[in-house]
Order: sequence, then structure tokens, then C-alpha cells
Amino acid sequence: MEYVCSDCAEKLKKKEEITYPAPMQLIELPLNASMDDVIGGPNPRVALEQSRWQLQQGILHYAHSNVLYADEINLLDEDIVNCILDAASRGYYVVRRGRLIGTFPSEFLLIGSMNPEEGMLRPQLMDRLGLRVVVAPVNAPEQRLEIYERNRRFADDPVIFAAGYAQQTIAMADEIAQAKELLPEVTIPPEIAESAMRLINSQQIQSQRAEIVLLEAARARAAADARMEVEDVDIAVVAPLALRQRR
Repeated sequence: MEYVCSDCAEKLKKKEEITYPAPMQLIELPLNASMDDVIGGPNPRVALEQSRWQLQQGILHYAHSNVLYADEINLLDEDIVNCILDAASRGYYVVRRGRLIGTFPSEFLLIGSMNPEEGMLRPQLMDRLGLRVVVAPVNAPEQRLEIYERNRRFADDPVIFAAGYAQQTIAMADEIAQAKELLPEVTIPPEIAESAMRLINSQQIQSQRAEIVLLEAARARAAADARMEVEDVDIAVVAPLALRQRR
């Protein structure tokens, strides 16, 4: 008890929790980020003031256990995109800067957005991304007006704007939490898996990532619907998202 404050000591006596899981954060990757910004490098302040080398953590460190968002991902340097995808797939990354070597955990959810009119990612990079969602432009006048109204309300007061959607946000967060808890128990019947393989072969897709992404996305959808088994409808819904960039 001597190492905690009086409030925490009192809670521990009552067998109450003194910690809680931190909520996931959205970590943004700037378009002009350098490799040192992403994975880290020597801390210049420590080098100048203390004449010693110290690794300074980069964006991947803060993205661990969070969501990493990369806007205009197609305009990022390909070396940086490769670095991020490697870290996401392996679950860790290694920083080597002269005598400094460090290995750090790197588990995060990567979300990227892009405008195809400004250029596409190379097929090799597209294949390494899990799901691709195509967002069609909004043309209906009433929907375009709603976009303007929401943008204006957000600009006037972001806090009040977010509060207006608080209940929807909480409900969605609860749904995701329940799905994550159920996901390990979700199974894929053999006939559903065979049907998915026939679909992939019919599209003449060579990448082995196709079946991994397709079946895992189908399991996630089943979990979101609170089901213990994947059904044909799950494959049908997620197939365009998982396979369109691999054709």
C-alpha cells in the first residue's frame, strides 16, 4: 500500500479496480511523414544536451493497440507504406539506427483513404490491404445539403456536434465490443469454406491473402450479428470488399 495514493489504497482494501482499459485512439499519419517520424530514430535533444544516443519513438509506437489512419495513402512514400504494412502483418517492428537497435510491438488497425483520380497504389500494395470499400459520390440534392449542414454545425462547435451522435456512437461501440468477445468462438462450416474457395477460383485470383481476408471478414460479420457460424450471406456480403482489389 505504500506505493499507491490514499484513494487507490482505499479502493484496494475494498477490492475495487484502480485501473481500467484505455479507449482506443485514432492516430493520424501525416502525408509528409518521414521514416524517422513513422518508426522513430535518435532523439536530437538528448544527443545535444546529454551527449548520448537515445531512441525516440515514432508514430507506430503510439498506434500500438489503437487505430492508425492514413489519409491519401496512395500519395505516401512507398517505403513508408511498406514499413507500415510489414509492422501490421508481423505484429512488431525493428528500429536500427547505427548502434541503436530496438524491437517494439505493433498491433493496430490500419485505415487508409484515397482518391483514385490522384493515382492508384501498386497492385502489390493493394493486395496487402485487407478490405477495400468504394464510396460513391453523393448526387442527391437533399443528401448534399445534409453534408453541408453537418459540416457547418461541426465548424460552429465540434463538441456539441459530437454530443448529438453520442448515443449512436456508444451503441456501435457496445456492438463492436460484443462482437470481439464472440469472434473466437465463430466457426466456418466446411461447405461454406468450400463455396468460398470456388468463388475465389472463379475470379482467377492467385493471391493467398484472398481466402484469409474473405473468411476472416465473414467470421467478423457473423460475430457482429451474434451468430456462432458463418453463413452464405456473410460470404456474399464481404466478398466484394475482400476480392475486388485482387482480381
